[in-house]
Amino acid sequence: GVFTGDVEKGSIAGVGLSAAGNGLYLLTPDGCDLLGVTSMDRRAGAFAEAWRKSPIGDRILEITGNHVWAGQPLPLLAHLREKGALPDDFHLLFCKDWLRHRLTGEYVTDLSDASAAGMLDLRTGEWSHEIFKDTGVGKFRLPRLTGSCQATGHVTRAASKESGIPEGIPVFAGGIDLALAAWADGSGAPDTIHITAGTWSINQLPCDGLEPSDVNRFLQVVTAPNGRDHTLVESSPTSAINLDVLCTLRGSSERDFIAWDDCLCGTPLDEDDPFYLPYPAGAW
Repeated sequence: GVFTGDVEKGSIAGVGLSAAGNGLYLLTPDGCDLLGVTSMDRRAGAFAEAWRKSPIGDRILEITGNHVWAGQPLPLLAHLREKGALPDDFHLLFCKDWLRHRLTGEYVTDLSDASAAGMLDLRTGEWSHEIFKDTGVGKFRLPRLTGSCQATGHVTRAASKESGIPEGIPVFAGGIDLALAAWADGSGAPDTIHITAGTWSINQLPCDGLEPSDVNRFLQVVTAPNGRDHTLVESSPTSAINLDVLCTLRGSSERDFIAWDDCLCGTPLDEDDPFYLPYPAGAW
């Protein structure tokens, strides 16, 4: 369970959810686990590249503010459809929303996760069914959209027994990890850059108005937790994976960050240095 000791209901006001975005988290029509794929997965790379070179990629960018890349839900769905690996009917969720379903039985997501996945029409704030049709990914069940601060259900009796969270506690929508992290540390202010070196290398710039040039210059446009503003995101799945590769290349099972810092600080910053290979992006 989540909690190992006795927890009184009055000690918890509510549960907010946040997790990594994109990838695929699929459930059967009756809510059983079907498939989980993280955003690091590269198997849909051929679809993503083909869409980027076609009018489909231009339409996705125009409507959703997202460039196409392999770990998004739509390329992954297209790949799995082609392989015959998908049933005719299923629920599509994001990672945190799988947990919400376990806690409440509800199928709900928020605008930040939907927008980061390239599935939200930024003009309307609704699912972009136009894009779903253009990409030919087929029909599937989408979660209800709501704001990050909205209650989406309550902890069920069964979930309470499994998690230790008291029955009846409200569960709020929450949001994708990168959006909530930037908001929590005060990076919602204009001209403030939020940088994360985690599984992904993420760089975010809040903005209170979108220009066409902004959309073209960044990988993603993510709706902020307040539901009004947006964050311009430039990111890549190259952060933690490269630390792991570096550790392997140095022949050590321990992550000695101080030693790595000393090594980097002693490297001259010439035009072509430091030069780092291999430089994997995504699953390795």
